Amino acid sequence: MKIYRIKPPPPPKSPTQHPEAQWFKGAGFGLFIHWGIHSVKGVQPSWVMIKNYVPDDEYIPHEEYNKLAEKFNPQAYDPDKWIAAARAAGMTYAVITTRHHDGYALWPSEFGTFGIKYLDGRDLIEPFVHACRRHGLKVGLYYSVADWNYPSFEKIMGDEAFDHKKRNPPSARPLTPELKALREEFYSYVKGQLTELLTRYGRIDLMWFDGSVSWPGGLDLYTEETLALVRKLQPHIVINDRYADNTGDYDTSFELEYPDRHPEGWWEACNIWPGQKTWGYNPAETFEPIDKTLELLARTVGWGGNLLINFGPRPDGDMPQAAYVRLYEMAQWMQNSRPAVIGVEGGPVPERCELPITRRAGVWYIHVLASHKGSVKVKNVPKPREVRLLRTGENIKYIHTNRSIRFKLPSKMRQTPDDVVTISWLDLEDPCT
Repeated sequence: MKIYRIKPPPPPKSPTQHPEAQWFKGAGFGLFIHWGIHSVKGVQPSWVMIKNYVPDDEYIPHEEYNKLAEKFNPQAYDPDKWIAAARAAGMTYAVITTRHHDGYALWPSEFGTFGIKYLDGRDLIEPFVHACRRHGLKVGLYYSVADWNYPSFEKIMGDEAFDHKKRNPPSARPLTPELKALREEFYSYVKGQLTELLTRYGRIDLMWFDGSVSWPGGLDLYTEETLALVRKLQPHIVINDRYADNTGDYDTSFELEYPDRHPEGWWEACNIWPGQKTWGYNPAETFEPIDKTLELLARTVGWGGNLLINFGPRPDGDMPQAAYVRLYEMAQWMQNSRPAVIGVEGGPVPERCELPITRRAGVWYIHVLASHKGSVKVKNVPKPREVRLLRTGENIKYIHTNRSIRFKLPSKMRQTPDDVVTISWLDLEDPCT
């Protein structure tokens, strides 16, 4: 699997200390859902309205894109089916796009009209929240602070906003008195919608912001006010870092990419299931086998992060059958290997081993990935009590010399894309400490 490398991770966030928010550290694996009117045509959410931006999709003019709302008819929507499959696949939280940059709200908001008139006031968020609760997943809501259908958007952003080659950074546009008034008006709209999302559905565990930094003058000027509002309405909530730079509880800068060194603090890698070309629905319905996803999960959790993997439901609300097949494959792996990726800490990689390591009291989980050939060496550790294959409990022969453990899995034991080997020590001692 190709691991994309990006710039070094930024300084760690200061995560919330609320005791009911600590679930996020060790959550391990989450479900990301991008769904909306873009699903009708199977294109990249919102961004196909921007000329010269999405190379793999056709450009769709704003007015034509908005007409997709007339065809969005989710008569097969059953999020209980999604979340049940996600739970079986080992996922512990789920995040859905309540409103993307295109402004189409999936709930009957009293602020704005895009969405309500097409679905007769139908609420698509409430069933999702209830499904998460029924199956024990933490509830996450994605909300784009940008709204490209807001009546004053072009006045705020300028006509060039829908052509990527002509876009200027927000700081390049002077904040005139007119723009300042429009920004304050728009912020009232955002605050109203956030209040709805955080008061209508009971407990919400995670707020996943996006899109804020694209506004002239910066809605990040309202950062303290916004985060205070969110925490007032949901004191226990976990908030990502995309309302404004260097805010929130955890780092989401690893989108479709991977850090080149161990990040500090809470962090999350968000990615599309391999085989998909878009964050939304892909009409080809191509979902690759779980090999790459398992490797990404092992590497992410091995560095103490969470993997938020995306699926795009069909426009009618059902999930492609191929997606359920992959979730079932993941569930089969999780039956025996879940302890190695959920509720664990990251391990000392690469300084102790070239393969991902996860750990809990007295036990290290060595993730022998499908791409690995030959023996495995774990350095600078005392002699173990035992070395076993997690899936079956079978003992594995090993050699311990010069404070290093070396073993090789027999071919008959190499049966999954991630064959986890447990190394345990006496008295629950962790040689990492």
